[in-house]
Amino acid sequence: EANQADGNSEVRRPKMSREQLLTVYCPASALTVPALYAWLTDLEVAGPTKRKYHAAMRSFIDHLTLAGLFTGDNPMDKVPAPPAADPRTHFLETIEAVRLVHAFADPEYRAFNALMAGSGIEVSAALAVRCRDVMADTREVCAPGTKTYNRKRVVRVAEWAWPFVAERLQSLRPDDRLFPGIPDRWVARDVFIATVFPLAMQYPCYVGYTMRDHRHTYAVRAARAGTPPQVIAQQLGHVNAVLVLKVYAQFFPNSDERDRWERKAAELDAKVGVTPDSAVVPPEDSITPQPPVKASRQKIEWPSVDELLEMLAAASTKAVAGNLGVSDIALRKHLAARGITKLPDGRRRGISRPRTETKGAADGATESTRTVESADGSDLTDAPPCERSA
Repeated sequence: EANQADGNSEVRRPKMSREQLLTVYCPASALTVPALYAWLTDLEVAGPTKRKYHAAMRSFIDHLTLAGLFTGDNPMDKVPAPPAADPRTHFLETIEAVRLVHAFADPEYRAFNALMAGSGIEVSAALAVRCRDVMADTREVCAPGTKTYNRKRVVRVAEWAWPFVAERLQSLRPDDRLFPGIPDRWVARDVFIATVFPLAMQYPCYVGYTMRDHRHTYAVRAARAGTPPQVIAQQLGHVNAVLVLKVYAQFFPNSDERDRWERKAAELDAKVGVTPDSAVVPPEDSITPQPPVKASRQKIEWPSVDELLEMLAAASTKAVAGNLGVSDIALRKHLAARGITKLPDGRRRGISRPRTETKGAADGATESTRTVESADGSDLTDAPPCERSA
């Protein structure tokens, strides 16, 4: 305004530092949760694009924090990101992909689209391929991907797409680009749209189909053929097979594999006698009530007396009873019925151990013992109550 008042038509902006620019155009007071939420909500873009804006703003505030221009927690952590959309899997059948390739008038664009649909490489990598990157003997192409380190890989070209690519090698030198007549991806996109539009008027499968969807055409075809997910991931330039399983899991396995596994499952069912009528419930009138079955006592196979004595000499009564699957009392009754009143290790059985009863008063009376004996003179002090009463 001062320059215009002086008659100077040239408007010169004052030189400002980065801190001053951020203070003027992006004050810290605007980086609040309500303000950022309103900004993200008012964006007139699709959900996936809003997710990109959300991530970009989060990264920008982190940069301000590292530069010392913003303090506190990142407010974007409290702003919910829009939900992720379903993965796009717009693909063409092989016959439809061949029809699309033949629709291009220029042979160079035919080979360009055949290479992408037959190998799964991206547009930028296909434009950067040179003739020396093509290995005709193995029908492989070294894709010079630049997005990440794993995008630089060797891809195998499909059988149906290889003749279009091989035709390009006949008139080019090794250092020439495989597609020198395509200047950039935007020109390739314009030619692609102009070619697909008439086809979409006749065939609905081409409606909404883009050049990037060539990758889906390759991946679906490979998945249906039973290609391992890791091989598809390497062909597409992914780090691992997680994204392949997430996007193309519906195509694993193919119908032939499902039929083969179903036949094996039916064979297993037939071995156990499973038929369609196995689970038919009879009418209630035909059901005869069965009387309840009383649980019978399990018959115990006792070892011989000598074997029991050897086992008792090596372990305690509880341990031997546990190994036999009986209780301690049952083992003692079994021993008492056979005249075993003493254990082999010198310890007396519980039925022959005297019980000490303390008869004392406050003046320190002496202790006396009382032993319970049966009529035949055997000790019944610690025997079960049934034996003592008998």
